[in-house]
Amino acid sequence: MLRLLIVDDEATILDGLVELFHEAALPDLEINYASSGLQALRLIQMSKIDIVLTDIRMPGMSGLELFDCIRADYPRCRVVFLTGYNDFQYVQEVLRKGGVDYVLKMDGDDEIIAAVQKAIAAIGEDMDKERLIREARDRMRATVPLMQRELVQYLILGEPLSQETLAHRFTELDIPLKPDLPVFMVAGRTDSWNETLKPSEKALLSFAVQNIMEEFMPPSFSCLAVTLDSTFHMLWLIQPQSDMLASTEQRLQDLLESTQQAARSFLKLPLSFAASGEMAWTELGRTYGRLSELSYRSAGIGLEIAFLQDQRELVKEPGRQINDELRLKLRRFVFLEAHLDNHRESEFKRELSVLLHSVADTRAPLPIRLEVFHKVASLFLSYMNRMPYEDLDDSSRAMQMLTRFDLHASWDELSRYFLTFADELFIRRQKTQTDRGLEIVAQINSYIERNLASDLSLTRLGRVVFLNPAYLSRLYKQISGNGLSDVVTEKRMAKAKEILRTTDMKVQDVAAAVGLESPSYFARLFKRMTSLSPQEYRESQW
Repeated sequence: MLRLLIVDDEATILDGLVELFHEAALPDLEINYASSGLQALRLIQMSKIDIVLTDIRMPGMSGLELFDCIRADYPRCRVVFLTGYNDFQYVQEVLRKGGVDYVLKMDGDDEIIAAVQKAIAAIGEDMDKERLIREARDRMRATVPLMQRELVQYLILGEPLSQETLAHRFTELDIPLKPDLPVFMVAGRTDSWNETLKPSEKALLSFAVQNIMEEFMPPSFSCLAVTLDSTFHMLWLIQPQSDMLASTEQRLQDLLESTQQAARSFLKLPLSFAASGEMAWTELGRTYGRLSELSYRSAGIGLEIAFLQDQRELVKEPGRQINDELRLKLRRFVFLEAHLDNHRESEFKRELSVLLHSVADTRAPLPIRLEVFHKVASLFLSYMNRMPYEDLDDSSRAMQMLTRFDLHASWDELSRYFLTFADELFIRRQKTQTDRGLEIVAQINSYIERNLASDLSLTRLGRVVFLNPAYLSRLYKQISGNGLSDVVTEKRMAKAKEILRTTDMKVQDVAAAVGLESPSYFARLFKRMTSLSPQEYRESQW
């Protein structure tokens, strides 16, 4: 939706131009008008205007002065000057600045419409695909570290990616690693922070630790370092040259010890590291879980230890593989939250079903079953707190089933309950959306009825219901089946008919009573809608 602002101090010309563009019905173009440069500038400051069609010679602020204000503060706004032959010398200099065009008043309606269409096309060219892609690439380069972190988070959450996809993503994000070669993982944390440090200062120190490790990194190692979360846990993915694999673990041990000592000496930071052995990329999720577990076990014992984890020995531990699978599924809980928050029903139910069945298939111990139950229940409760759910009180059966693990006879029964509850949540949300749409339409209709003499532009109506004007226009059409601008016009004409039938009010006052400042424009619009002039209609009702 683009907005055109027509500016002219002569009422007859202004009315004619407004009617011209209403009759032209250019798609997705909202018509606004102003009778002076100052009024136009106020409108531009209040709402986004895309094209200004303005006279040059006006009392107070001229069209050229208005252009200077627009160029300074709204450089994307296109300006088209309506000029006479005597004005061209003023326009010629302005034309060199770009973003401006002109049309002679004597050229006729078709040329005026064509000039505005040219401005519309120019706006489209400004948003062309090639430029957008170029700007997106520039922005992407600035956000590469964040995107690298996001990719690592997906990998440690067990998100499957093919070698080909990984290779493409590594190239795209300047990651100096190869998906067809084994990799080592190092998890690092600061054992204790100075309590006076701000989050920004902690982030800076985390980057400093990464820089220290990079300084000590052997030339034969390629590395990606990321800071994972708000606790400033650090993760390194390290890949040695293929002919150096045999000595990697010892070289890695030396690297961690050197980094530890330097961080303690220069940054006063006590660090702990947990490092894996050689692994395939498909093992990232399970390995990260094991490293996290070891970090938790060693937390709080006051040791700044660097240790290597023997993958083969861990696999031999009783229940290790089952526990790894469950922990991996639990870390994917962030996907459940994202799917629910973004109302992705099929993805949410699929992810929830996988999680619940994993607990059943592995015969998880009671603590893990309780953890899963309370995580899912809390997720549902958080979602419910953001939408109408008045019929669930503390004593309702549904609330008890949602919050009491002991009321479920088996894990299978609990799983069926959660999946059924998810169905109900999405059904209720759809109904809430529909009800909200109907409520917005009713609110808009009521506002129009009560404010026929006021500003009823899409911009103003959007502010009434706190929605973008273009979105409001689409929503209103989708819900009611009628165009919002058409409804405003019909209601204004219906009110005008009522006034003409029941009073002897002057036509110019009738126009003002239905929000149309120009009597001549009102008369033309009324005749177009009824095939009668206002006076003819009044006489036909006597």
